[in-house]
Amino acid sequence: GRSDEAIRRRAEKRGRTVEEQRGLDSADMERREAKLLAADLPPAPLEAEEAGGERKGKKARREEADDEEEFEADSDEVWEATFQKLESYRLDRVVAEEWFGIVPKKCRWEGAALGQWVKRQRQLEERKVLTESRFARMDAAGIMWGDAAQQLLVAATTAPPAPKA
Repeated sequence: GRSDEAIRRRAEKRGRTVEEQRGLDSADMERREAKLLAADLPPAPLEAEEAGGERKGKKARREEADDEEEFEADSDEVWEATFQKLESYRLDRVVAEEWFGIVPKKCRWEGAALGQWVKRQRQLEERKVLTESRFARMDAAGIMWGDAAQQLLVAATTAPPAPKA
């Protein structure tokens, strides 16, 4: 498929065999995921443990935080700075031939929680709070919206891992 072709091109470009490149890509992905997970974990709430209650899992805490988050638009300065990081990420992915208009939820790029920011922009758009000009800029950058984005995100998170050499 597409990923096999991308791996073949990267291997060829770097003078490696496909198997070597696949192994390096796999190790690099594991290293990135471990780094993202380590950097993105909020501290566990102590009140539940002290009160003898159940400790909430990481996923439950994040979902609670998402539900409680107010959906206000970023200031122009914050939005512009984060959009520039999105552009940098997109250009990196285009060069690697891996840009499909989605940003993984856990993606951190140049110090920004880019995946969460893009998710929030989609939520703002659903609530009709995202300005026309911001929507147009993100759309021009190739960001997927609505059902198409959701389908790609689900496919990206449920796809079987690439076979290891």
